[in-house]
Amino acid sequence: MNKKTGIIAAVAFVVILGGYFLFQGDDNDTTKSSTASSTATTTKTASAKTVTIQGHTIPKGDILLNVGDTVQWTNKDNFIGQSYDAHTIASGTIDPTGKKGIPGVVSGTGNGVPDDLFEEALQLNDSFSYTFDEPGEYPFYIVEHPAVSGEGKIIVR
Repeated sequence: MNKKTGIIAAVAFVVILGGYFLFQGDDNDTTKSSTASSTATTTKTASAKTVTIQGHTIPKGDILLNVGDTVQWTNKDNFIGQSYDAHTIASGTIDPTGKKGIPGVVSGTGNGVPDDLFEEALQLNDSFSYTFDEPGEYPFYIVEHPAVSGEGKIIVR
């Protein structure tokens, strides 16, 4: 074996040996591993979802949550110089026909039919959070212009 081949073989041996020790677990400490895995399967942590209000709309599609999860609404509408940067998020449904509920602030944009679970006015960059403690379906909309923003739905299982 020449000198160059010997050096390459020695470096390869050191790399392999180092990798072995780096990735070698301690097989004698089974309590730490089993405790961690049982904790992960039995402990349920709450999570948060963010709904961004932008372009006078809310994102399309249902928001799926588990009991105890939180939704945070954030107002990112920035129409500089306009009086309608503020948005009020409310639980309930919309009536685009305008026959029932409360008319939107902007005329001709449908009516909101609140269910009084939550309602919060948000200025630009304000946020509001609500934690859902019961399973069910929770529709929501923007009070100022219900039919423009659309109706969102939170499904808690």
